[in-house]
Amino acid sequence: MMLIEYISASILFLAAGYLILRVNFRHDYRHHGHLSIFSTVAGTILFFIWGAFPYIYGPKDWPDVHLPFLLEMLGWTYPVIPKFINFQLKILKNYYKE
Repeated sequence: MMLIEYISASILFLAAGYLILRVNFRHDYRHHGHLSIFSTVAGTILFFIWGAFPYIYGPKDWPDVHLPFLLEMLGWTYPVIPKFINFQLKILKNYYKE
């Protein structure tokens, strides 16, 4: 039963994504040159549902993973390092612009 629910939710999610991202966004950009409020809100809701999909349909005890402290810290710093480098490059770009 859970498999049928997951597959039908996936198909509905893909259909909603197609309608919002392909049809609605294209219509707004072609006719208005920017996204409407409805398209922006619908795209944001779709993005949050996509992010929550594994938590909604995952096993109840997931994620029950215990990592060593070093691996956990590496996992948390991995997304931060590119942002820090990008921030430093923006500062240097503005500094040498003058």
